[in-house]
Amino acid sequence: MRWPPAPGVLVATLVAMAALGFGSALRAGASHATSPGLIVFASDRGKYNPGEIYSLAPGVAPLDISHTLAMEHGLAIAPVGDQIAFWSDRSGEDELYLARSDGTRLRLVRGLGDSTPSSWARNGGALTFSADGSSLVAVLSRGLTVDDFAIDVRRATARALRRCGGVLQPSPDGKLLACSVHGATNVLDVAGHLRFTLPHAGVIWSSRGWLAAGRPAKPGESARIVDATGRTIARVSGAPVAWSPDGSLLLFRRGHALLLGDPRDLGRARTLLQSWAAGGASFTPDGRYVSTGDSTGRPILVPVAGGPPIRGFALGSAVWSQDERVAYIGSPSRVRPGVTIPVFIAGSRGEHPHLVGRFPWDDHGEADLAWAPGGKRLLFLTVNTCNGSDLFGVSPSGGPAVQLTHDQRDLESPAWSRDGTRLAYAARDFTCHLGDGLPTHLETVHADGSAAQRVTDDGDTNAGSFDGDPAFSPDGTQIALDHGTFNDLSLQVVPASGGDRTTLVPPGPGAPSSLTWSPDGTKIAFVSAGSSIKVVPASGGPPQLVATIPARKFCSSGGIAWSPDGTRIAVAGDAGIDLVTLDPAPSVHRAIAVRCAEYPSFSPDGTQIAFDAPAEDALGIQTAIMVAGIDGTNIRTLSTVPFRQSVHPTWQPA
Repeated sequence: MRWPPAPGVLVATLVAMAALGFGSALRAGASHATSPGLIVFASDRGKYNPGEIYSLAPGVAPLDISHTLAMEHGLAIAPVGDQIAFWSDRSGEDELYLARSDGTRLRLVRGLGDSTPSSWARNGGALTFSADGSSLVAVLSRGLTVDDFAIDVRRATARALRRCGGVLQPSPDGKLLACSVHGATNVLDVAGHLRFTLPHAGVIWSSRGWLAAGRPAKPGESARIVDATGRTIARVSGAPVAWSPDGSLLLFRRGHALLLGDPRDLGRARTLLQSWAAGGASFTPDGRYVSTGDSTGRPILVPVAGGPPIRGFALGSAVWSQDERVAYIGSPSRVRPGVTIPVFIAGSRGEHPHLVGRFPWDDHGEADLAWAPGGKRLLFLTVNTCNGSDLFGVSPSGGPAVQLTHDQRDLESPAWSRDGTRLAYAARDFTCHLGDGLPTHLETVHADGSAAQRVTDDGDTNAGSFDGDPAFSPDGTQIALDHGTFNDLSLQVVPASGGDRTTLVPPGPGAPSSLTWSPDGTKIAFVSAGSSIKVVPASGGPPQLVATIPARKFCSSGGIAWSPDGTRIAVAGDAGIDLVTLDPAPSVHRAIAVRCAEYPSFSPDGTQIAFDAPAEDALGIQTAIMVAGIDGTNIRTLSTVPFRQSVHPTWQPA
């Protein structure tokens, strides 16, 4: 059990496994006879969308053009040509990639380097293409250190720029960089030479390369408009908001009013809205309307040429194509399990909307829309932080893994009964990360997915009730479990059919983090305080220390398993899996040297161990199900279907 519990929760019966093609391994009649060998594990791939980029168009099914398990974010599209840029953590930390708008010709940008050696992971920031699409400015950070790079799109190479340390905004042609920090803005060329300085922050570039600089450093100083040399064109009595597409008009705020004027003659600026609620404001691509909100926040389109506002769209946040269509994301009315967000394409005023896709969503994720040049393709990047799991099965000999459950809940920590006829698992309602603190209980089900039965209740939900790491007793009559609250953890035993709990290890310093039964059913071994292997009598009594292992510092969960012959206990740690040999005197040796190997599970004959660990070709934090001999040889990866996290394998007994 990963405790305290991650957000998310579940509930629903396992679907019939026999229908999924496992044959006798998952068929169960009255005797529930099965063939041994299936490895069942939990994975969040069924519910997780870490950040995919989709191509959308009316009448066409959404096409995933990034199709990785890594986190993609920061989508940018070149104004001309066919080029997109985005960050991806498929190497374990953010790297910059270029591709065509259909996802082809994917290229890794070279030269970002390790410019700021640090223990912090690299995190990609703002991406801005030049007007001709030939160059790109990228921001990359490590902790509190921020570096800026100029990207040659044709060569896919990066060159470090003079460090800004603040908000970096390239000019439309990519030849100048405005760096706003500490209330002032330095404008430099791409070689790092200072061109001029403005005593303002909050600058806005126009398409003709002029700067509207607001938020003056000194009280009472007016905002300013300057050209590419720093020459003052005009002073603005108000705060700049947006430029028209051709750069001929400036939208600015004065008091509560929204005004529009020629930057060379702002004294004759017109009032578009006498009372403006502020927020988003943008021009439609043809420059005929300003999309914003009225005094109450209702979305409107204000004609630039004059006239009454008309009903508008999305407070300036809708995305217009060059042919005057609009794309927008429909906001869910409320957050609930399984909610998705729709994406629509409509006319410029929102008429005749077409639904072009629905996508997983949660209130902490990203959702970005952008039109490819020409308006033939809409690109949508969605990032979902949900991590609920379903159960999957894979053969020990390899081959495709198959999803066994399609449950609306979060299913974790599967465990076979000793006769291989039943599975126990932890279940909780799935609400993405919004369900933190919701109770987790145990259920059992026959190997064919029938006769699901709840084993534990929700306990005292005010104190927190989180049941996990179920483990059947050898005779199948009892289940041992970790029981957590908001403040502590204990080891309990409950009848497999449900009933009263018995606490074997009470809350306190010796609380368990994972557990396993001895083959004869007389003892339960568990990990205490991350480094002590203890054994407690199943009938009750004081725990006894068996061995001490290095405490985990870098890996999350660990895990423990008793060998079928009762002579060894496998324990997971940072550097791999250790075997504790019990007789004649306990001793410990490293058996499988795989970093962050977790949740060991012995094969029925005791010669192999299944476990989960970071995959060799891991995309970000991807983990996979692996198997190795108990001597550490013949390590192989079984979960051939891509997963983000595949954890807690349990090997079906003979």
